[in-house]
Amino acid sequence: MFTTTARPAFIALLTMSGLALLAACEPGPRPLAYGEDVGDYCRMTIVDEGYGAELVTRTGKVYTFDSIECLAGFYLEEQVPPEEVHSLWVTDFQDPPTLVPVEKAFFLHSRDLPSPMGMNLTAFSGAIRRDAVTNSFYGELLDWQDVLDLVAGGGSLPHGKPGQGQARAPGDPAERGSGHDGHHPGGG
Repeated sequence: MFTTTARPAFIALLTMSGLALLAACEPGPRPLAYGEDVGDYCRMTIVDEGYGAELVTRTGKVYTFDSIECLAGFYLEEQVPPEEVHSLWVTDFQDPPTLVPVEKAFFLHSRDLPSPMGMNLTAFSGAIRRDAVTNSFYGELLDWQDVLDLVAGGGSLPHGKPGQGQARAPGDPAERGSGHDGHHPGGG
């Protein structure tokens, strides 16, 4: 059926096709439908292209959010069990509607950039230098763990729920019995 020289090429083609199919099955974000998608935390329509966010489960289900603080609140409340979370994504404010993983983003907490739910959190990818952001906007630079701590300890979550206290690191004695395992995708 195949010549000796055609067989290795055919096997290589099948292998590459199989790998491409597996990669296509990897859970990931989807483009947000601005003006149509409704946030899974606050139930508001997502309209501001600079602030959308997503949580993707290991099975590929995508939860959408109109702001970073809604994503953080949803995550902290463990509305999806931590072991089922595949990845968390935020919109790069400098390049909307591009979504970047939270571990590759940095965040600005600034009144100069009011976010849809009022906690003034904005995400940037590593494509822009941090000093360029702080030279353009007054505020505090944060990583993802800082965002979680801010939302958890901020007195109230974006839609009026009482704060859940500070997020705790795994093994922290105060964490035991709290229902919060301290796991955060990206570690940061």
